[in-house]
Amino acid sequence: MDTAEDQKLVKPATISLAVLLMYAVVAVGFLRTGMTVGRHLDVRTPYMYLGSKALVYVLSVFLIYKISKGYNWARWTLMAILAVSIPLGVLPTLDSIEHSPLHAQLGFAQLGAFVFAAFLLLLPPSSKWLKSRGSTPGELQ
Repeated sequence: MDTAEDQKLVKPATISLAVLLMYAVVAVGFLRTGMTVGRHLDVRTPYMYLGSKALVYVLSVFLIYKISKGYNWARWTLMAILAVSIPLGVLPTLDSIEHSPLHAQLGFAQLGAFVFAAFLLLLPPSSKWLKSRGSTPGELQ
C-alpha cells in the first residue's frame, strides 16, 4: 500500500511528458531563432535579438527544470508566460506563412506543443503531485 510520502516521490507520467514537450518547444525555438537570424542577417545585426532569445530560453529551461523537480510556483509562472506568448506569437507566425512557410509551421507546432504541455500540467495527477511537494516561491533551491 502506498503511503502519502511514497506518492509525493512518484512523478506522474503527465509531468514527465509535459517536461519532455517543453524541452522540445525550447529546441524548436532554437531552430526558429537560427532561421530568423539567417533570414535577416544582411539587413541588421542579430545581437539584441539573440540576447533576448537567450534570456527567454535560459528562463524557460530553468522553469521546466523546476517543474520536473516539483515546484508548483514554476508551473504557474509558465502558465503566465503562455498567456502572454499566445497573442504575441500567433500574429507574427501568421505573417510569416507567406515568406517562410517552414518557419510558420514550426511556430504553430511549437505553440501547439506548449499548449498541450500546459494542459498536461493542469490535469489532476499533475496538480496533486505538484501541490503535494509543498514548494513555495521562497524555496528556490
